[in-house]
Amino acid sequence: MSAPFVRHFILAENSYTSLPFIGHRWTLLQNKALPLPAPAAGKGDLNAPVFLVSGTLSLTYGIREAIDAFLKIHETIPGSQLHLCGKVPDKKSIQYVTKTTSNHPSITLTGGADGVPYEAIQSAIAQADFGLVFYRDNPAINECFPTRIWEYMSYRLPMIIQEERMWTNYCLEKKAAVIFKSGQASTGDFLSILDSTFYPATIDYSDIYWTAEEHKLTELVNTLTLDR
Repeated sequence: MSAPFVRHFILAENSYTSLPFIGHRWTLLQNKALPLPAPAAGKGDLNAPVFLVSGTLSLTYGIREAIDAFLKIHETIPGSQLHLCGKVPDKKSIQYVTKTTSNHPSITLTGGADGVPYEAIQSAIAQADFGLVFYRDNPAINECFPTRIWEYMSYRLPMIIQEERMWTNYCLEKKAAVIFKSGQASTGDFLSILDSTFYPATIDYSDIYWTAEEHKLTELVNTLTLDR
């Protein structure tokens, strides 16, 4: 109802540009990462790697899918661990995460219903060996780009991701991730996949940072101010 009175829309996701009421009055500003002085995260001991899921830990956003993937990996790499770090926002998700961490000593939780300071998430990313990026099939979020991808890439954290998601090709082109296949996880081949080369110096990663988005925001504010 208020759309006709809005002069300009700032959108967080490219999928929102198809909304019929915004026309051409929009600017896309993605929630990208802040540059780090010297990103240095990477693979540690492949016999005891630490996998990470951070941010919103909910069934809606794929925590079950991520844990299922880890448990498959754990069958092949018994020394592996999964660190969940973030906020568990709803009752069903809390029950699921609590039960899962109780049944699997290799899975630990930092945070919960009250969440954690962002510094705790940054520390968890810096200490992890691989990030898990898994989401359930949900039309409401299928075309959204996960913020944690920008965060993991800023720390040069290798990722294990799903096939056929809107971010899959981007991550592969950046040599930032490998695809998880359930049947493959139970074979020795998976160890060689984890030992792939990630984040080569020949690839440009400048587009993962907020710097470009900040420039767009500044230009937008200046334009709207001058047009008043």
